Amino acid sequence: MSEQIRVLHVDDEPDFADLTADALEREDDRLDVETATSAAEGLDRLTDAVDCVVSDYEMSGRNGIDFLRAVRERYPNLPVILFTGKGSEEVASDAISAGVTDYLEKGSGLSQYTVLANRIANAVEQYRSKRALEASQRRLSLFFEQSPLGVIEWNEEFEIARLNGAAEDILGYAEADLHGASWERLVPESKRGTVGDVVDALLQNRGGYRHVNENVRADGEVIVCEWHNWVVTDDSEASETPRAVGEADDSVEHGSTSSRPQAGDSEASETPRAVGEADDSVEHGSTSSRRDERDDDGDVVAIFSQFQDVTERAERERQLERSTARLEALFENSPDMINVHDTDGNIIDPNPRLCERTGYDASELADMKVWDIDARIGPAEARELWESMEVGDRHRLEGVYRHRDGSTFPVEVHLQRLDLAGEERFVVISRDISERKTRERELERYETIVETIDDIALVVGPDRTVEYVNEIGLHYAGASADDIVGESIVRLATEFVVDGHGAERFERALDRAFDATPPVDAPERLELDVDASMGEVVLEYQFSPVFDGDDPTAVVITMRDITDRTERERALEATKERLDTVVSNVPVVLFALDEDGVFTLSEGRGLDALGWEAGEVVGRSAFDLYADYPEVLDAIRRALDGEEVSAVQRIGNRIFETAYQPVVEDGSVAGVIGVGTDITDRRRRERELQRQNERLEEFVGVVSHDLQNPLNVVAGRLELAREEYDSEHLDAAARSLDRMDELIADLLRLAREGDHVTEIEAVVLADVVEGCWHNVDTGDAELVVETTRTIRADPGRLQHLLENLLQNSVEHSSTDSRRDERAGDSVEHSSTGSRPNAHGGDDHVTITVGDLDDGFYVEDDGPGIPEEKRTAVFESGYSTAPDGTGFGLAIVEEVTEAHGWSIRVTESADGGARFEITDVEVE
Repeated sequence: MSEQIRVLHVDDEPDFADLTADALEREDDRLDVETATSAAEGLDRLTDAVDCVVSDYEMSGRNGIDFLRAVRERYPNLPVILFTGKGSEEVASDAISAGVTDYLEKGSGLSQYTVLANRIANAVEQYRSKRALEASQRRLSLFFEQSPLGVIEWNEEFEIARLNGAAEDILGYAEADLHGASWERLVPESKRGTVGDVVDALLQNRGGYRHVNENVRADGEVIVCEWHNWVVTDDSEASETPRAVGEADDSVEHGSTSSRPQAGDSEASETPRAVGEADDSVEHGSTSSRRDERDDDGDVVAIFSQFQDVTERAERERQLERSTARLEALFENSPDMINVHDTDGNIIDPNPRLCERTGYDASELADMKVWDIDARIGPAEARELWESMEVGDRHRLEGVYRHRDGSTFPVEVHLQRLDLAGEERFVVISRDISERKTRERELERYETIVETIDDIALVVGPDRTVEYVNEIGLHYAGASADDIVGESIVRLATEFVVDGHGAERFERALDRAFDATPPVDAPERLELDVDASMGEVVLEYQFSPVFDGDDPTAVVITMRDITDRTERERALEATKERLDTVVSNVPVVLFALDEDGVFTLSEGRGLDALGWEAGEVVGRSAFDLYADYPEVLDAIRRALDGEEVSAVQRIGNRIFETAYQPVVEDGSVAGVIGVGTDITDRRRRERELQRQNERLEEFVGVVSHDLQNPLNVVAGRLELAREEYDSEHLDAAARSLDRMDELIADLLRLAREGDHVTEIEAVVLADVVEGCWHNVDTGDAELVVETTRTIRADPGRLQHLLENLLQNSVEHSSTDSRRDERAGDSVEHSSTGSRPNAHGGDDHVTITVGDLDDGFYVEDDGPGIPEEKRTAVFESGYSTAPDGTGFGLAIVEEVTEAHGWSIRVTESADGGARFEITDVEVE
């Protein structure tokens, strides 16, 4: 890029804007910089001739982000660089969201303009390249519009950029309906994984693929399309027309790329062509050959897909596949044993399962009769059965099949007589029922066991009648087996259960047992009061379904007498009621839920904030009461699933900190107990504190920006002046700039560190003092450390305190300062950073750090501080030194208060200044 680049620089600091313009044009002679001192002026100067905009962030009237948005409304793609002294993640995020091209934070020195000039050049080069590429892409439109097949153009994210008329007809969409849509919109959800693999390979390898897949039209109809996809590149050196990568035949592959048409060929230069077929596979030749092809052909211009509707062809293929699959599944994959035999009993066609279970291969079974494998039926009995059956008749019987090794196993046989192409045949489907027979034998053993247990046991059939009851059950009922067996269990429950509601609960539990599917994790339990022969008792019911496959054939109901246990629980309930009286006065919300989420307890003064009375919601479902509070419902569900949950939740205009504790009985969750604390007022205080902190941070940012911006301009100009002149006035100006930097540093420390400490730990005071002494410009001063004490403090903040006190003593106890301060006071220091010593003479100061009973002191033998000024010395901005910031001792006081310590100023034994820090935690 050698042509001129016109830059519009917008900054509300005219001096800085002019400095930037001068520096940029010196860095790159292609740059022609025009300046504007406001966003409004910048918009007025913005024309088509501008190649790039550089803007500050903080400007009066309209800030840099708003100005960026205004530029984007007129020039969506014009490079815009945010060049600002307001550096933060928030500003950067807003700028990116608004469409900024680049982001650069202002600094000091001329090197920043080198970086800015490079970024301007890069952005403009990319902008101009993109515009050239767009012109190249327009040359593809002729092929796109004239194709007799459907054509879709995709962007690099494989989102639809446009489609031709044929594609609209096939898919039933208008182009506007699909613009920007993902390929997933055209593919059924069940097929997206397969198509996604093709898309990923296309994007990665820059090659084309042929594949056939289902697509969804606008009206919801699912069609089948055959797709050819390819990547088009722009090889400006080889041809003026962008070309498709690869070849247009149905073989991608599979050898060298030298056989492909070259850029000079007429086909390659006139019409974009599809890369060959993939046959539903994305593996076509090495990755390296594709990568070389892409590098040779240039940059990607577009991705195209050409397709046609092949639904009818695919449907014919699917019907043939389904027919074949059904026949194969019948014989090859059936879990049942199948054979076809004739009217003489000759086995004609056995399936693999029959061969597997009997141990014979198909050829061996074809030489056998049906009674050779079924030990329970003979030739005469078999023929009598066959002769009694008409074509289409079915018959079911049980048999015993012989294995090749002589063993046998029981089977259930389903027989049907058929006419197959004029020949009478019998189809036999057999199923191994060994497990069922085993269960039946086990059931017989269980009946024996049930008769000996102490619990009541009933077996209820699907028609809800009693099929079996053990002796202890008859004893509790005071009846005989004839009175119970065959009777409706629902009627018996109504007779024996004390209240009608209990009988209804029993019936619902029984229905759920019959509706269950295996496996059942745990049988359902229920407690009911029953009128037994010996009086009223409490029975615990357990419902256990019995399955035959997936179907329940019966429900075993066991009942255990828990009368004694229930009486104890009821006594505990009475105790709980007394405790509830105490709990109702606690200023929180205490609650309990049963396993269904129904309130069983609701107490505490915190209910007033919710508008509830104590116990008012007992018996009501929490899922109904808090249906509009999904976070509450989620916490309840998780607790009912056994999870301990702690959450902060908003209910109405109140905020509660709530803990949910599952109640586990016999290994399962029986309910939930919880406590909620109203923290609305606490949150309100926290938000107020947050707002105060935000206002403070805003103040710090404003001060930093408003002071640093002019300083940056001065520093830049000063550096340029030093390149042209050599003057002691420039050195003095540089020292003044350093002093202002120190002033800002102290101010920001006061604002940001505040009155808090972060890390309190044990600190050896003497070690910290020695370290601080090396950080301070001490000149001829002498340090005496008379402490071995360990204190608890924030090490960083303690260092600030000691450095400031030491610097204060050094600077205000020198020979020069003593002469001035005998009439004034020994107050002020600058920041803790080192700088040239401003004092001299033959005298030197001695500074001593020693112990107090509950703290320590720092004193010197300098001029001291008059008593009437000892309070004012801690005020921000107070200083008697000509180059003092006035913040040093203010920082000292702030650090002591942040630790909870106290500080006072007095006079040392030698008449100097003495600072005593007390209320210190000493180890």
